[in-house]
Amino acid sequence: MGKRNFAMAGVTTGICMASLAISAAEEGFNVKVVCDACGSSNPIEEETSWRRMERAGVQLTSTARWWPNW
Repeated sequence: MGKRNFAMAGVTTGICMASLAISAAEEGFNVKVVCDACGSSNPIEEETSWRRMERAGVQLTSTARWWPNW
């Protein structure tokens, strides 16, 4: 069936990252978003995006936690 794991990061958390990560999770992929490799100029938008992704089944991680364990 091919690869089913995504490790993702994006320039803007709320725009680039959230919708792509949520869509991938809805399609059945195992998605990990590397939070410290994303960003936002609006802290409220960023926090809201993290919560939306978590509710959709996206795993949130950091570079220190993701890299040795993937």
